Amino acid sequence: MLTEQQYNWLSTQVYSVDSGKNDGQYKTIEKGTYYYDKNNPDLGQYQVLATEDNTSNGMQAMAVAPVKESLLPTL
Repeated sequence: MLTEQQYNWLSTQVYSVDSGKNDGQYKTIEKGTYYYDKNNPDLGQYQVLATEDNTSNGMQAMAVAPVKESLLPTL
């Protein structure tokens, strides 16, 4: 179950799907694994499964899944 802090972070990050938005605050998000908040790694990580940036109707969306620590590769 995600925490309120994790949901809040994801709701902000969905704007990063916009390929034209790279203003320093947001970096364009693509498929991959990310920290909810790079300044607070204790919140954990999520994996972006798919993104959509529909320029004809303005919809921006991403499908994500939480990453459990036990599933992360060991470096």
